[in-house]
Amino acid sequence: MQPLAARWLRPRLVVVTNVRADHEETWGPGRDGARRALLAGIPREVPVLLGEEPSSDEALLQALRERGNVLIPVAGGGGGYEASNRRLALGAFAFFGLDPSKVAFEPFLVDDPGRFRLLKGDSGLLAFAFSANDPESTEALWGSTEWKSEETAVLFNHRKDRPRRFEAFLPWLASRRWKSLLLCGSHPWRPVAGFRWIPVTSSQELKALVDRSGRLFGCGNAAGLPRDVLERFEEVPT
Repeated sequence: MQPLAARWLRPRLVVVTNVRADHEETWGPGRDGARRALLAGIPREVPVLLGEEPSSDEALLQALRERGNVLIPVAGGGGGYEASNRRLALGAFAFFGLDPSKVAFEPFLVDDPGRFRLLKGDSGLLAFAFSANDPESTEALWGSTEWKSEETAVLFNHRKDRPRRFEAFLPWLASRRWKSLLLCGSHPWRPVAGFRWIPVTSSQELKALVDRSGRLFGCGNAAGLPRDVLERFEEVPT
């Protein structure tokens, strides 16, 4: 779909936020697979706005130069992925000569169901990081919680059509001593040592799991979780 979208849309600007291993079943392994897939969706000679991470990806930059793309790196400034994406959005406004001074980001961020947030149950907290589909993004979100791993249960929401994603997460999941490791979503094809299967089929069950766990860090995949899950929790202000 990457090259098809580029042909249909005929973009005047392409934005690359990051180049991380994902969709390895179809893209291929690691950053190389992601890089090849994303490059297929970037037409030749079209300007490319680069986030902080791809601005230092020499293999990507060299490939874009050879294709005649104008490179527009966005200067870093920290603040996490939302701040980085805001800078990219402002960079796109500037590219098209638009005034960004009256842009209101917050309404769109609040309405995004996949946005990372801390949610409060009756007696527990859920770090809603299910939309971070790679270990690097997940690690950044985990660090922002400042929680202790031994006091935190991890819930990996598994998708049967994304088995490589679970495999990619295993080293990260094994890098700390967690309170417990839990699996929900699609049942894995084989038992995984160290993990306990939790068939979460409703938002009420998820909330009960959060309260039993005290602190629950949810990751892996957003798909498959109940649509009304966010309505069952109160967001913790940050």
